[in-house]
Amino acid sequence: MRRKSAIKDKIIALDLVPAELSEATKAYFAKCEEKLGLVPNVLLAYAFDETKLRAFTDIPRDGAVRAWRLRANRTSH
Repeated sequence: MRRKSAIKDKIIALDLVPAELSEATKAYFAKCEEKLGLVPNVLLAYAFDETKLRAFTDIPRDGAVRAWRLRANRTSH
């Protein structure tokens, strides 16, 4: 059972206006919807600033994270 949030329909407590998203980001969010059925809150929280969002979404391209994913995939089988 999910616990109801005290703040409804708000991703972050700050009153930040979402930025106008680029077509690439809109496509990324659409892919999240398609594959996951939702856009993760952490991505929506960064949507107020396209540069910060891009910095966050580019993190998995880091070699250390890639190595972690490889280890995780080997142990999950």
